[in-house]
Formats: sequence, C-alpha cells, structure tokens
Amino acid sequence: MLKKNIFLLIVVINTSLSYSQEKYTLNFYNCSYDDFAFTPLSEFNIYDTKTGKEINYKKGWVSGKFNFSTDSPVVRIKYKNIYKQAFDTIINLNNKNTSHVLCIEKFKDYSLQTTFEQCIKNKKKWELNLNSTGCFHWDNESFKIKYKKNKVYVVYKINKGKKQYILLDQKKIDTFILFEKKLRLMNRPNGGCTTSDLYTLNSFYGNLEINDDSCTFNDIYSLKEVLGIKNGKD
Repeated sequence: MLKKNIFLLIVVINTSLSYSQEKYTLNFYNCSYDDFAFTPLSEFNIYDTKTGKEINYKKGWVSGKFNFSTDSPVVRIKYKNIYKQAFDTIINLNNKNTSHVLCIEKFKDYSLQTTFEQCIKNKKKWELNLNSTGCFHWDNESFKIKYKKNKVYVVYKINKGKKQYILLDQKKIDTFILFEKKLRLMNRPNGGCTTSDLYTLNSFYGNLEINDDSCTFNDIYSLKEVLGIKNGKD
C-alpha cells in the first residue's frame, strides 16, 4: 500500500510539473529583410538556464520553426549561422507572448581582406555575376568595377537592360567589402528552395564560385539598396 501511494505521488508530481511548463514557438527570422528564414541553422540547441540542461524541441511544419516547453523564464540558444560562425545568445521568454523570434542574419565581421578592397586600392579588375533561376524567373546580373581618373564606378546590368553607372562612395565600398566577406564565408547551403543562385566572382586577386539553392543568402538585396538599384527581388 505504501509503495502504491509513493508511486501515485510521483505520478502526480510529474504530471503537475509537466503542466507547469509553458509551450513556446521559436521562429528563425531574417530581421534585416523582415521575412521568415526557412533554412534551419546548423548545430542548433536550446538550454534551460536554470538547470543547464538541453531542452527537447520539435520542428514545426515550416522548416525554421521550433516548438518547445519549459518553466524557465530564460533560455540559452547556441547555433552556427550559414557562415559557420558560432553564436551563444540569451532569450527572455514571455508567457503572454509565446511566439519568439531569433534573428539569424547576425554576422561576426572578421578582419578578412577581400579582393574588392585590393582591386579598388590598386585599380585592378573586379567583376561579380549572379545567375538566378527559379520556377518563374531567370535573371543574370553583373557588377563590374570601372576606374575613371580618381573616381571608382560600378557598372550594373541585369538581363538585357541598360547599364547603370554608379559612383562609389565610402559607404558603398564598405557594403561591397562586407558582401564579399559574407559570400566567402557562406556555408554553401543546399536545398529547401525552388530558386538557385550562382555567384561567380572574377578578379585580379582570385576567383570564387558559390551556389545557393536554399534562399538563405539574401545580402544581394541590401547591396543593391545601398547602390540605389530598384529592380526588386524578382
């Protein structure tokens, strides 16, 4: 009888603990573009900050959406982004708003010298081509550096459209440098998207080719926005 009562007590305690846990949803979000990120991050783990133990989670019907339960008001998230950079972040949970967002586009700007800045410095050839194909589009975009006296231009062209000559200031140059850093560190994600983007970089100081068919790397839109190019995402 005593053993039976102890067993029932344990069942009651465990049941009450499970019911005391709040259910949460964590969404991967590209906050720079105000859009969901459908490709999961690699080496993704959630930890209870009270116990230090890992929390089990279930993937939602959309890739990049996770459901988990915890009674801790704070959780710790460890993951690697598409550039193989490790992040360790804290999220304060709110049981009045059980859906939370993780901005996945965070990037650690390492001191990596790019071919873009080398070419600008020494007035050498630099060219980036992007071939993007999907169910309803085929686009070919190119960015070429041109030098005229003491000024530097980027010549932009998409498909059979007219060339656009864009004078580079320091902000535009810095944006190109950051773009190339991200492109070089990208973890070549595969799958998950009907669009395939092939980036081909040719320069005096080296070449690079990266294919992304995950719709994960979207920094080309930020680059074009800074350059003043308004041809949309399609």
